[in-house]
Amino acid sequence: MKKYMNLLLWGTQVDESLFPTLELIKSIGFDGVEVPIFNPNPEHWYAWRKKLDDLGLERVCDTFCGAETNLISPDPAIRQAALDYLKSCVDCALVLGSDKLMGPFHSALGIFTGQSATEQEWAWGVAGIQQLSEYADNMGVMICLEYLNRFEMYLTSCTDELIRFVDDVNRPNCKIMFDTFHANIEEKNIGNAIRQMGNRIAFIQLSENDRSTPGKGNVDWEGVFKAIKDIDYQDVISIEAFSQKLPAANIWRQMFESEEILMREGLGFLAPLTPEGGFELRNLNYNKHQKNKCILENNSNINQVATPPSGRFDASTGRLLNIAIVGLGFGAEFIPIYQRHPHTNMYAICQRNVEKLNAIGDEFNIEKRYSDYDELLKDPNIDAVHINSPIPNHAEQSLKALYAGKHVACTVPMATTVEDCQKIVDACKATGKKYMMMETVVYAREFLFVKELYEKGELGKVQFLKASHQQDMEGWPDYWPGLPPMHYATHCVGPVAGLLKLQAEYVSCFGSGRISEDLVKIHNSPFAVESAHIKFKDSDLSAYVYRSLFDVARQYRESFEVYGSKKSFEWSLIEEEEHVIHTAKKPEPEIPEKVKVPDYAHYLPKEIQSFTGKGVYDADDNTHLSFAQGGGHGGSHPHLAHEFVMALIEDRDPFPNAAQSANWTSVGILAHESAMKGGEIIYLPDF
Repeated sequence: MKKYMNLLLWGTQVDESLFPTLELIKSIGFDGVEVPIFNPNPEHWYAWRKKLDDLGLERVCDTFCGAETNLISPDPAIRQAALDYLKSCVDCALVLGSDKLMGPFHSALGIFTGQSATEQEWAWGVAGIQQLSEYADNMGVMICLEYLNRFEMYLTSCTDELIRFVDDVNRPNCKIMFDTFHANIEEKNIGNAIRQMGNRIAFIQLSENDRSTPGKGNVDWEGVFKAIKDIDYQDVISIEAFSQKLPAANIWRQMFESEEILMREGLGFLAPLTPEGGFELRNLNYNKHQKNKCILENNSNINQVATPPSGRFDASTGRLLNIAIVGLGFGAEFIPIYQRHPHTNMYAICQRNVEKLNAIGDEFNIEKRYSDYDELLKDPNIDAVHINSPIPNHAEQSLKALYAGKHVACTVPMATTVEDCQKIVDACKATGKKYMMMETVVYAREFLFVKELYEKGELGKVQFLKASHQQDMEGWPDYWPGLPPMHYATHCVGPVAGLLKLQAEYVSCFGSGRISEDLVKIHNSPFAVESAHIKFKDSDLSAYVYRSLFDVARQYRESFEVYGSKKSFEWSLIEEEEHVIHTAKKPEPEIPEKVKVPDYAHYLPKEIQSFTGKGVYDADDNTHLSFAQGGGHGGSHPHLAHEFVMALIEDRDPFPNAAQSANWTSVGILAHESAMKGGEIIYLPDF
């Protein structure tokens, strides 16, 4: 089943200025477009046909009639003008290479008489479409009629009326185009309307109730998808969304983030509309952060949005996973790891600063270089992207990559809003691609040590967990100053949730102290320290975490502490000092003892084991500040890369996967919200 995009999203100016948009539509993965015919001169469309042919985009044509081209006007001259106009549109469709002319042109848009359609108006409409159908049939063009809701048209405004009209026309090339937007207004059951139309339907437009991204409103998509399967519809489905650029749509506010994100999310939403995808939304979840949002839980073998390489290491051919790294500050730390990993090819790098891009590319002998992220995503050879860009870009770039058919590893945090976290989870479900938030602490040697103690039973019953992350961010890039402490909390949330694979259920947080006023005004976040209690779902455990970023005297510290019935682990207070193990039932002076935490390089392929003990640069002046301040991130980098790669090879979820990453990130986001509300308990969505 092919997927199209309606160009009305970009308004009524349908000329060569839209050619770059056509290229984007193709790169995202659409099979074709709906081209609105507002210029009935066939000469206008020759360049369009060439462009569409060059891109390999299929096309159909849409149009509508107004007061001066109304097939049911009492003025015969206007009726003739309508027929002449529509025949010209058929000619344009022929030039474009379209086999369909579609729309509600049986009558005029927005023209009312104040009463229901008369028998005479009905007869004029039927006669006009009969003549048009005969003309179009000679050209090999099908006429597809649409009904609009009662606020836009009155000749046909529901399924029963349009079926009767098409049956009265009684021409083999006169069929129905079905639009969910109008059906959502006029039909008591959209699915039954589709079944009633049956094989009269030759084209389906999927449009949300507010004309924005399909799946984000209140249309009964489950019923729609089931009905499409029931009538064995195998033809095109198209996204129809409108914006303020189309005055006739009466949209006066922005309904979506961007046209590109709408397309990528919309195409992912259409993934179930294949036999492989199951034709259905198997579960519709709602929560207070995602009102009326469809959460796709498709079969694991749904069709992908794009057709990149398989994304898996092929033992028979030796094909390696092609990795692209985006952002070459901290991101450069991972280049040699992927170069030496036995299952990966360090294929491409991306950096906006061309000078830096080339310097890194030359240093590591990487041929494929991109200064434009969107261009990188068009490369069909890339299996996965590892994103190390500034925090505000994480969600947008992750979503673009997933909907471009790439697996995603992304540095922390996942996003800056709960809503964006949910979008990434949805995108993984819709595309079948994998996402891993590259949280360093849960692969640091200290975490691996405590995890080993827990799995061996040496901790006994875990009773409490505690973590902190304190850092002086003065002098960091421009998006850091004044950042709420808990908006960057995964370094302390990750280990307390990750040790026992717990899901945070709700959080309460208090702010303390006050940072300088020049920092406060940037994010309206006053607190020097934010400390939160986390309650875990289906567990008797809770955790305590605290964060500071500015105006607190403290050496860098990422600490993680676990208190068990047999043994407890406490982090040292000063960097480079040994940590402490407390053992129960010993004489009091003997309970604590310092412990040297071992390295866990033996968990890794021998080719990358050396990277647990050093950064990728030997020179201190080249090491990224986060790596230096973080004490080398506990040797976590090769473990992170290895986990991501093996998840792709073994076709399993990485740890943390998208839902776990969303949970950990949202703890921090909602903890700050709680602090701003005086410690109010706030529940997390169930991702």
